[in-house]
Amino acid sequence: MFEAMVVIVGALSTLALSKKLGAVRASALATLVFYLILLPVTNPLELKLYSSLFFAGSFIGMSNASKIEVILASIVFLVFYENVAMLLGGLGGVLGLGAFLGIFIVLAFKAAVFKVLALPKH
Repeated sequence: MFEAMVVIVGALSTLALSKKLGAVRASALATLVFYLILLPVTNPLELKLYSSLFFAGSFIGMSNASKIEVILASIVFLVFYENVAMLLGGLGGVLGLGAFLGIFIVLAFKAAVFKVLALPKH
């Protein structure tokens, strides 16, 4: 549960900051602040896990999606991370791949629903 909150907070904080700072700076600032807050209060293993999850959330927050889409993409990412990412442990880019898949699945599902129901796009 705490892992989901970390990813969602990372995504939403980056999304909010990106309006003023731009996506890359927002991701860097949010992740740095989160890391500095966690540094004195967690052990190194938890610090690595939570900072990675927050960083992945910040990747999701860098997208141009609504808040609800970002939250849903964070949940999809977490399912991917817990079930598939461990199999890809030695490869780079797992966090970015998971963030991409989260956003892609949510936006593709939204587009399919709007098409099937013939709703106007928002």
